[in-house]
Amino acid sequence: MIENLDFQNPTTAARVANKIIMNSGATVSNVMRSSDFAESRMILTNVISFKGLWSSPFNTTDTVQEPFYDENKNLLGRVNMMYQRAPLPYSHIKEMKAFVLQMSYGNDDKYCMLVVLPYPKVKVTDVYKKFASVSLKDIFAKIDDDVKEFGLEDVDVKLPRFKISTNIVLNKPLNQMGVYDIFNPNKANFKRITEEEIYISAIVHKADIEVTESGTVASASTSAYFSDRISTPNFEANRPFIYFVMEKPTATVIFGGIYMKPSEF
Repeated sequence: MIENLDFQNPTTAARVANKIIMNSGATVSNVMRSSDFAESRMILTNVISFKGLWSSPFNTTDTVQEPFYDENKNLLGRVNMMYQRAPLPYSHIKEMKAFVLQMSYGNDDKYCMLVVLPYPKVKVTDVYKKFASVSLKDIFAKIDDDVKEFGLEDVDVKLPRFKISTNIVLNKPLNQMGVYDIFNPNKANFKRITEEEIYISAIVHKADIEVTESGTVASASTSAYFSDRISTPNFEANRPFIYFVMEKPTATVIFGGIYMKPSEF
């Protein structure tokens, strides 16, 4: 599809651009604002969407309001806590001081959500730092080994129903990764795109993720030593945790984040 946009009419341009994005199947809304067009010469937008239905869905009648705590058991708020007992791939990683749970989407086991829940009294940020030495492939390998050794055992799972929206300017993170010239009007070189002298003023990332009893809806514009499985699987995510929506065969992260601030979604 090719659509002409008049940057001299930023309100109309934003409306048309957002309509095109929504028509692509994305659930993220209002990606473009009229102010984005007011002083821009060119805008590059990339949108990705994901909708997955749990292989083992939660029953909505089992969802109840429960407290949500920090790592020290201080009350942060309340959440609508989903519950199910089901045979799910589960393990715990002593090196990361965390439990891990794999919840599949669909029937082909290609996509899944991986939930990483810190041990009690362990900060979620400390667990996240451990990914520098523990890869997601290591985690999947450990889960698979446990399933082969113990089989798929029933796990009591409690997981908040949640929706998170983020809007992040990526200039600073990219600077920290060594990307500078594209933001510098005197050094940026986009001659293969246009003969005009342009540079990137901002890169904005907007993402929405929604986790409910039926599944996940999301949109958006990495060797370790492990310990043995615990005896009674009970995965209660009533404190901050890390989540990844992933393509399992390649261990590719499609979406991810840290759930820290409870809400009654």
